[in-house]
Amino acid sequence: MTEKYQGEVDRYREEQKEIEAEARHLEQEVDLARREGDRFDLGEVLLEAALVISSITLLTSRRKFWTIGIITGTAGLAVALTGFLVH
Repeated sequence: MTEKYQGEVDRYREEQKEIEAEARHLEQEVDLARREGDRFDLGEVLLEAALVISSITLLTSRRKFWTIGIITGTAGLAVALTGFLVH
């Protein structure tokens, strides 16, 4: 009886090692997804800010807001695209 249970203990220890290895791999995937998400979020914020800044141009008729909006939008697009490059 003792040998039977000892065999079970050994089997569970082996399974535990496999499960821990898979858990570490999944943690790495979660970290990668978090970093990608952060890039996409920052890109979205910059694009939204660009939209608001560009809208100010309609109210003030000042070209500098249009230029700032274009620059901010380009930066937002660039940051969002780097989300695809994160490894």
